[in-house]
Amino acid sequence: MRRSSIPVLLLLAAVTILVASPVTASQPDLSGEWTLTMEGDSPSGEEAVQISFTQDGNRLVATMAGEVGEVECEGWADGNAVRFYYVRSTDEGEFVARYTGHVAGDLMGGEVDLGEQGVTNWRATRGAAESVDLSGKWTMTMEGGSPSGMESVPISFHQEGHTLIATMSGEKQDVECEGFVDGNMIRFYYVRPSIEGDFIAIYSGHVGGDVMGGEVDLGEHGKTTWRATRGN
Repeated sequence: MRRSSIPVLLLLAAVTILVASPVTASQPDLSGEWTLTMEGDSPSGEEAVQISFTQDGNRLVATMAGEVGEVECEGWADGNAVRFYYVRSTDEGEFVARYTGHVAGDLMGGEVDLGEQGVTNWRATRGAAESVDLSGKWTMTMEGGSPSGMESVPISFHQEGHTLIATMSGEKQDVECEGFVDGNMIRFYYVRPSIEGDFIAIYSGHVGGDVMGGEVDLGEHGKTTWRATRGN
């Protein structure tokens, strides 16, 4: 008895369709503003930076904005996988950061390879971080006393977006500070000439309402903690 070849032909046709039409993962659109944080310190010296993605198909172009300026990123997205990198020139040569990870809705994260600085984790949430307004007069105290020798130092902040400009009143003279605020994270510094050379103080910390504080790096003088309250 001769078997019909129709079922075999149908099977071959079905296999041909499956091979010719592979199933692809749905591609999320990452275009827009994101806030990126890293485990430990980021290459920009901040705990959080803003990154703006533009997506064309699988191709990604992004601008990462931090205290040291803006860097341009390139990469791709494939389904829920994401990969991007940037190259930044430094005094020691070119610094390359390579980010890899996955996307889940308005969250993404994974690992970042920082070359000689090692590998750490990163995480990003969709939307720009909302920064508090620090404009106005504050009074700052430091553990063990301030570099000016005063127990408390008046400091006046002027804020434009994420940028901070401040005047710190000292016992002998005022010093001008520059910095950056992102969400509840703050970082500012000043440079003051001295007989031994330029003295640099770098303040980093967090803001909570009318109180902020954190750590200050005084170079050869070591590190200590600082705290400031809004008002005189």
